[in-house]
Amino acid sequence: MKSTQGADWSRGFAWTAAGAAILLALALRLFRLEDVTTSLDELGVIGYLGTPRLSEFLTFIRYPNPETLPVYPVLAHVLKHAANLSLYQMRVGSILISLLAFPALYALTARVFSRRAAVMALLLYAVSAPQIWHAHTIRFYILFPILAVISIYLLLRAIESGAALVWLAYFVSLALMMWTHAFLVFLIAAHGIYLLLFTRLRWRHCIAWGLASAVIVVSPLVWLRESWHRIPTAEANDEHRLPTLNEALFDLFADDAVVPHKDFEMDFSLPHFEALLDAHPGEYPWLELQRTLRTGHWLADYALMGFYLVCIGWCIARNAPRAWQLWRGRAAGADIPALRGEALLLTCGLLPLLFMLAMSFLWRPIVEPRFTIYSPVLLYALAGGMLALLRGRGARALLVSALALVYGYQLLMFYPYSQTTSDWAGANRHVLAELQPDDLIVSRGMPIIKGTLDWRRFEMNRPELRQRTVYTLEAAADLAQCYLDANATRQARGVWAMFSRDALDLPYESSFEPALKARGLRFSTRDFPGQFPIRVYRIERDHTQTSLPDPPMVETEIDYARMKEWMGIAEPLAGFSEQETDRALRRYAVDTYTGPAILAQLAMDDGDNRFAQAITRIELAKYDPVGHTQAMETIASIRLGDAGAAAELDEVIKRLMSMGMLDEVRPLIPLIRLLYVDGDVERARAEALRIDPDRMFVNQYMREELGLEDPLNTAE
Repeated sequence: MKSTQGADWSRGFAWTAAGAAILLALALRLFRLEDVTTSLDELGVIGYLGTPRLSEFLTFIRYPNPETLPVYPVLAHVLKHAANLSLYQMRVGSILISLLAFPALYALTARVFSRRAAVMALLLYAVSAPQIWHAHTIRFYILFPILAVISIYLLLRAIESGAALVWLAYFVSLALMMWTHAFLVFLIAAHGIYLLLFTRLRWRHCIAWGLASAVIVVSPLVWLRESWHRIPTAEANDEHRLPTLNEALFDLFADDAVVPHKDFEMDFSLPHFEALLDAHPGEYPWLELQRTLRTGHWLADYALMGFYLVCIGWCIARNAPRAWQLWRGRAAGADIPALRGEALLLTCGLLPLLFMLAMSFLWRPIVEPRFTIYSPVLLYALAGGMLALLRGRGARALLVSALALVYGYQLLMFYPYSQTTSDWAGANRHVLAELQPDDLIVSRGMPIIKGTLDWRRFEMNRPELRQRTVYTLEAAADLAQCYLDANATRQARGVWAMFSRDALDLPYESSFEPALKARGLRFSTRDFPGQFPIRVYRIERDHTQTSLPDPPMVETEIDYARMKEWMGIAEPLAGFSEQETDRALRRYAVDTYTGPAILAQLAMDDGDNRFAQAITRIELAKYDPVGHTQAMETIASIRLGDAGAAAELDEVIKRLMSMGMLDEVRPLIPLIRLLYVDGDVERARAEALRIDPDRMFVNQYMREELGLEDPLNTAE
């Protein structure tokens, strides 16, 4: 099958060069790994990894993400509990797993082209910034390139040899793909089109492949059927959007481009990024260099697109005559193997994304670069083949040098990505280094119906510290005042507050900081630059100032009038004045359309059971009493001392479970029953420690009630 121009490299030299390329890939992936910040996508998996039972872990991650399939979660859970891995070690494990794609790519490229081409493909793979990015993630995406390349290699081997064992291994690889992520069905579809267009398999063999593949493709429905109704309709889709023409072209032909890569969101023109660098000239030389260079980043991105377009065009021009002869039944025997391998790389590299683009227009947007990160890996093989076949050492050396410059530039834009996104790792290190006894750490989380789930708490990996999750700046200001007032006799030194600017935040100087001063607090700050800068506050009691009796509320972009109208709050809540209602909404509402169940949960975290009860009853008066809202209202009533609410909660849980409305919190149901129905605090505490030993996701109010954390009731 090989068609190398001139002599190929010896096996020993090629293996040595391939090993060097893999070591380079490992070094680039380990560089500044400690600065990688946990993303919300990752937290949906690793936030629950402490759960000891695999079945409970799968339940937690399964229902909120209905497309999640079990291959990667099972692998992550087994690795975590078999070796008791830390967050950093989990990332190292992801990197080592991702490196398994390198020998597979070497074998595939060497089979289609040559050993020289295979080494060049590995080098391109090693220095790709997007591939480095995805290798760090504790998500199923790291399996995409491995499974894609292995399946393509096995398909090629199976067609050539016809061996039953090879075909069996190939179908096993397809099954692993489908049970990793549903969108890999588009790659299997590309396999089918390739078999029809570029092979001479008999029709009965093609039909057998189709039947076997169909069984594999539909098999995950057994897993997905329970959560199928949770997949949003096209009208309700709010996660993905249709790509622009530029984004589609880059996804197809230059996924190694850094700046337009949607997973990076590297926009160096954000006003707060510019303002921060202008305010601190000379303090961040690396970012200043990136700002200087960014004016030319499109040149590098389009250079990559041009290079891979040339590779694709070269492959089409080289194989179009062979394909035409094959379709006319006149292809020479020597032409078929070369056509077979190169056509397979091209088909599987381009068609899956085209299928996804078509589905995005016909059904709903589903295009994201991470869903097709295997496509550029196949283009590396084509590029390696073209470079190996290029006539003239001088031309090859010139092109390789140009590629080295472009990829080097892309890596310069990519590193240090802790500062080109958000430098939470630096902020965490600063706080831990300066932390004093009895200091409180406050950070802002994203409210979810399942519990607290604060990734700052997770990344610090210090459950013994006093940490608290809030969701608004108003709550942070109140909590700082409350904690420092309550612990004045213990001489608590301060409160640390860590925030990244939210879209609905006003500048801190005109919103959060005046609110702190009005509460008799003083503060110092430290900024950690990036596209989304982080500001760390150290807040202390200012003994020269007194707190205003009615301190101003923190202003935001949230439209509270519209929120009250949307929720049907035409008058103050029962038992609350109008001012108390407004202040409570500002303390708990994270946007204009925060739902009552979320508001109730945050209020109970804050010790405000009256507000939790009142806000849920507003919705229950308008709609049938089902859903999380009713569960929250009943728990709030129990916490307020309603003796009859415990039996009611048991009935509510039974009814909601029968309707599939508490699926995502199913592992928490025994804990809720022990605590609020049976009133058995000791058994409930043991259950909470069993299911959530890292104190990551059991609700804050439950942890306080069980004595696992000190209560910090701001509302009181």
